Amino acid sequence: MENKSHAFIAGLFTVCLVAAALFIVWYLNMDKTVQLPYMISTDQSIPGLNPQATVRYRGMDVGRVTSIGFNPAKPGEILIHFEVKEDTPMTKSTYATLSYQGVTGIASVELSDSGTNITKLETSAENPAEIPMHPGLLAQLQLRGLHIMQEVQSITSRLSYIFNKENSQTLVESFKNIGSAARSWEKVPKQLEPVLAEMPQMTKDARQMIHSITELSQELKKLSEKANMMLANDVHSDTVPHLESLTQEAKITLNNLNKVLEQYQQRPAGLLFGARGPAPGPGESGFNANGQ
Repeated sequence: MENKSHAFIAGLFTVCLVAAALFIVWYLNMDKTVQLPYMISTDQSIPGLNPQATVRYRGMDVGRVTSIGFNPAKPGEILIHFEVKEDTPMTKSTYATLSYQGVTGIASVELSDSGTNITKLETSAENPAEIPMHPGLLAQLQLRGLHIMQEVQSITSRLSYIFNKENSQTLVESFKNIGSAARSWEKVPKQLEPVLAEMPQMTKDARQMIHSITELSQELKKLSEKANMMLANDVHSDTVPHLESLTQEAKITLNNLNKVLEQYQQRPAGLLFGARGPAPGPGESGFNANGQ
């Protein structure tokens, strides 16, 4: 009987010793860090995100996802509950995104802050503060890919309209007209070559004509000065013939000047292309009996 008592006591001592060891191990390994609860509500897709997923603040591990579920008050909305360390700088401008690890497809919650409102975000277990979720890289790629597909579809529709049978025929005719116009323009330089070749001579003739008009003006000036001198000195009978001679010369000069000016007034192009030659006579090329 005494042996049974001793065995019972030894067994009870062993059980208590093992329990104490397990309690000490649990106590030593217990995370004493204070965790604060927060919540994310989103209508975005969250592929790869599971409970116990890592929560990071700008790359640093700060907590874990505690639960994921639907919002009973708003169909289609997902509620993500998570906890982070007490010293995590959670402010009213903090937001969350989903990040993925390599090609495994495992998602984690990435917290960041825009810095627009640095007021500390208060939270509690009874009323966890809500963090907005912004589209992550994958969501942005999906949105942009959808937008690109819509643009490609729109461009394809426009190209189909442009290159339909009627518009294709119109484009072909337009290209033909452009080619015809280009060929016509190729002839223009050849037609201008004779005119360009005569330009130096035309310029020379114009300079000579201007020089001639200048000389006529100088002669008129000299004649006027001579007449004034003669009238100022004396007005004897022998000066009258000289005045008549000067007057006759002035008339001739004025007539010549008037002819030149009238010719270039009727045909100003003569300054560039020279004076027009005499009209062709009978039997000559270009002769017109009507005088036109």
